[in-house]
Order: sequence, then C-alpha cells, then structure tokens
Amino acid sequence: MGEMTVKGYAEKRVECDIVKYTLGFTADGMTIPEAVEAVNKELEHFLEIMENNGIKSDMFELEDNNTSKRYSIDEGEKPYYSEREISIRMPLSTYNINSMMQYIAKYKLNVVLRETYYYSDLSDLHKELLKEAVEDSKNKAELIASFTGQKIKGIKSVITNFTEREMLLKSKRDEENRIYKIGEVAPSYAENLSSPTDVEKEDVEVVWLIED
Repeated sequence: MGEMTVKGYAEKRVECDIVKYTLGFTADGMTIPEAVEAVNKELEHFLEIMENNGIKSDMFELEDNNTSKRYSIDEGEKPYYSEREISIRMPLSTYNINSMMQYIAKYKLNVVLRETYYYSDLSDLHKELLKEAVEDSKNKAELIASFTGQKIKGIKSVITNFTEREMLLKSKRDEENRIYKIGEVAPSYAENLSSPTDVEKEDVEVVWLIED
C-alpha cells in the first residue's frame, strides 16, 4: 500500500462583530506624585463621562499602570510622567465606534484610543475550516490517484496547528457583552460605514494511504 502527502486549505471572510477599545491616559509632572495625580484626574474624568452615558466603570478592565522618569527632556518639560491604560469589549457597531470618537472630541478627552476588531465565534469557525481543509486535501489526493488508476484508502496521519490555534481563540472569546449602545450622539454619515472584515484560514498536511 502506497502513501501520498497532500496539503489542504480553507479560508472564509467574516464580518467582525466584536470591538475592543484600549484607552491610554498620560500626564506629566515635576514629581511622580504630581504626574500620578494628573493622570488619575484624566481617567476619572473619562469614567465619569462614560457613567453619565450608561457605561459603568466596572465594565472596563485595567490593562496597565506605569510611572517613569524621562531620561532626555527639553527645556521646560516636566521630568516625570505617568500612564494608565484600560480596555472594554463590546458588540461592534459603527454607531458605537462613531460615538466614542465624538465623545473624545466633544469632551476634549486627552486619551489615546486603539481599536481591535474580531469575530466572536472563531472556535466553531475554525473547526468548520479544518473540516473543509481536510476535504480539500482529499479531493486533491483522489484526483492525483485517479491519474494512475489508484484509489484513496484512508488517512495515515494529519499535521495541523489547530490545537495551538484553539488555545489562542479561547483567549479571544467574550462570554458576556453587556454593552450594546453607547449614549446618544449627533447623527453622522460615519454611522453608515460597513463593519470591518477579516479572513480566517486553516491548512493541513494529510498523509493518505493509497490502494495499489
């Protein structure tokens, strides 16, 4: 009985349905306590605005706190700075994205905003892609075998990175998304923008047993 190694591929473009906002606040000071006090005020100001618009403070997650001394400063620049970073995940909508940007402008928030988009049901999607990748390999193997009048008997082994990918996907899951709409803002054409998309892929290397 012979063997044949054939790679299989599958991919699908999906519309992202989860957005993660990472918000960074920084402030300078003549001393570390002064810098910390200033950055705390910035964060408190932001959280107060969010509370007033229906987003509770406990919906945010703490990402990072940092204080440091500047090792090269210009004349008149304060020598210390402090940073605080928080994040929040919610169902993705262009309304919410536009609202967040409008709040930053309206309330003159000194915040660095970073957005990450992804598809929530990645685990099930990649299981389906894995199945399609194996089927793709099988179709190719059967076609090649038919050239010499042979047939596919079964699978000897499969090489895939699915287990490693599965661990990564679990870390991206959201078991609970408690926020569906940020408070009212001015109407905007930007609300009509389409949601971002992403292409998810799987590939396998299958060793097929060939009937002589």
